Amino acid sequence: MYLGLQAGTVNAMPMQTALLGFAIFRSIQHHLSKSLSPVETTAIEIIAGALGLAPFTSGFAGFIPALEFLTTPAENGPKKFSVAQLLLWSTATCALGTVVAAPFRRLFILHERLRYPSATATGTLIGVLFGKETIVARAQQAETRVSGSHHSEADTDFDPPEAASQNEVDRIDPALPDDFNTSSAEAAVGHAVNVLLLSLAGSSLFSIVSYFIPILRNVPIFGRTVAKDWLWAFDLSPAYFGYGIIIGPSINMCILLGAIIG
Repeated sequence: MYLGLQAGTVNAMPMQTALLGFAIFRSIQHHLSKSLSPVETTAIEIIAGALGLAPFTSGFAGFIPALEFLTTPAENGPKKFSVAQLLLWSTATCALGTVVAAPFRRLFILHERLRYPSATATGTLIGVLFGKETIVARAQQAETRVSGSHHSEADTDFDPPEAASQNEVDRIDPALPDDFNTSSAEAAVGHAVNVLLLSLAGSSLFSIVSYFIPILRNVPIFGRTVAKDWLWAFDLSPAYFGYGIIIGPSINMCILLGAIIG
């Protein structure tokens, strides 16, 4: 949500939140009466993803800033919202969005079988985390069904996981043996968790340092006048570097070109 409010763009990051949630609960497993399940891990990443998308779905990166900063006194502006008003608005938007989106499930998921690569990749990751080869296999089956040119009416009654692109699911062997190699999977997961935690620690350290040295968030690479009058400055936040790596060079260049034209 912090990234969305700062950059005006959002990312649900389902795989990262599923991995982080799994790591947290695995570390405190000895304090729990029962171990974490794949369904509960899915619930964690869904809730985290919904929060990550909130700046867009609740209008915090769109029309609400427009009402606050772009309306004139002649338009009864600028309109300022309290925290309580924003919370109430977000809650109402969530409830209304769920009601409106529910009828489209049969069309988009069951009938059209639209591809949701990140969702299926997250499901595959959860299957690997828990050593559930059936979850991984279902992702492969869903990909096979979606790749077909025709679907029978009976197939629409089956509720498969969202289909993934082959590039994301071919990392897992579709012909998994019965004795699923959990030791190697746990080793890979442990490495991924360590990288994630190390990145989180580095990002947190930068946030603390930049709080005491604010210029790190607004480096005037084009001069102080341009930075002050045109807001052209360079933010060294690791979040922007990471997001730039995720979305790739073509989108980054389009955004840069749009900023120059704007």
